[in-house]
Amino acid sequence: MRTKIIPDTNYSETMQNVILPYVEQMRLGTEKYFERVPEQKIRYERFHTDQPDENGKSKGEVVLFHGYTEGITKFYECIYYFLKEGYDVSMMEHRGHGRSYKMIKDRFKVLLPSENDMLEDMHYFVTEIVRGKDDAGAARKPLYLYGHSMGGGLGARFIEEWPDLFDRAVLSSPMLELNSGNTPKWLTALIARVVIAAGKGEQLIPGAVPFDPENKEGDFENSCASSRERYAWYQKYQLSHPDYQTSATTWITALTFYRITKDAAAAAKLAAVKHPVMIFQADDDSMVSDGGQNRFVSQIPAGLGRLKRIPGSRHEIYRSTSDVLEKYWPAVFDFLEGKEE
Repeated sequence: MRTKIIPDTNYSETMQNVILPYVEQMRLGTEKYFERVPEQKIRYERFHTDQPDENGKSKGEVVLFHGYTEGITKFYECIYYFLKEGYDVSMMEHRGHGRSYKMIKDRFKVLLPSENDMLEDMHYFVTEIVRGKDDAGAARKPLYLYGHSMGGGLGARFIEEWPDLFDRAVLSSPMLELNSGNTPKWLTALIARVVIAAGKGEQLIPGAVPFDPENKEGDFENSCASSRERYAWYQKYQLSHPDYQTSATTWITALTFYRITKDAAAAAKLAAVKHPVMIFQADDDSMVSDGGQNRFVSQIPAGLGRLKRIPGSRHEIYRSTSDVLEKYWPAVFDFLEGKEE
């Protein structure tokens, strides 16, 4: 990896003066939307690298799937690294997130009743937008999946359902087993079904806390980031962008997450994976459990799964301190380029 990791010191200034202008310059037009389902717009952005090879081509295209309650802007630093390393990038905001279609008016809640709808959105995006008219008549460039947390769990489901679309997949802290504390996962799912059947599925699960616009500092100590500066930058962004203040889990969404993890672990699904997968595992993860990640790597076809634990990281590995990222990002690019084998 030739690109220098953004240091923690003066991070906000670097984002404002270097990263944002660069990413916006590399963006293909303004933000765009697609409608797989009429009147359900899904927002996306695409970026073209200015670091092509000697033949004027990119190394391929990375399709980035974000995690729960996240959006495109939160990943601009990640997009910056991909672009600087010679990759084009495409990213959509999942339904229920950011400026994409939402089923509920309460901006603090996320309502995701259907795993299938999310997967079909992703498939449409990849086949109709990323590999659609833009690539007509041209040799297909390599396509890579990068998914974090919920996006990693959905990414795992994607490569199980459509194993030929991506050449390689990076799953960063993927949601392959929920961390439900001392409550058995089957019991959590049962409670969710009972609550939903009672017509209360839009209520928040215990412990879910809506975003507080009055709390300017947020709560870094209990966050998923280990870089205070990276956390502070996005907290400030959220305060001035209400569409990105989603934060609270409903019972309906909790049940959907349980189904995603259960489906991803099905033997027949795991056997369908055809291309190499790298899972990056956080050192201190309060959101997902290691077990599902370990089983996924060990149960997909032999030779395809790899797992690397990142010391000093929380759930959001990509928002770690710069010393941790100096180990994480080179490992990501080594995998994409086949150098880890």
